[in-house]
Amino acid sequence: MLSIITLPIRLLLLPFRIFRVIASLQFSTVLGILAGAGTAFVAARHLLASEENIAALPGQLQGPANAVRTELLHWQGHVTDAQRAYSEGTADGKRDLQQQSLSRSGRDSD
Repeated sequence: MLSIITLPIRLLLLPFRIFRVIASLQFSTVLGILAGAGTAFVAARHLLASEENIAALPGQLQGPANAVRTELLHWQGHVTDAQRAYSEGTADGKRDLQQQSLSRSGRDSD
């Protein structure tokens, strides 16, 4: 079970563990993983680009491609919401820090 104390440490050490695993794999395996990841990225970008790209596919692939596109758009919405929340949180944090700094120095905010 992960605790709040060990989780950051495990997350910081994760890249080193991944590197050890990748270093133990054969070159062809690593190359295959990279090729698969690259292909998946390009396919996802192609599906998100336009619905016309799905219409160009053979009929049997259009249904699954539409389902994948819908799921990708759903997750893209989550990522956009997270980015917006991060930006708002950062802006709020900066304002709070500036306000605290001004109040400690005895100045008023403008």
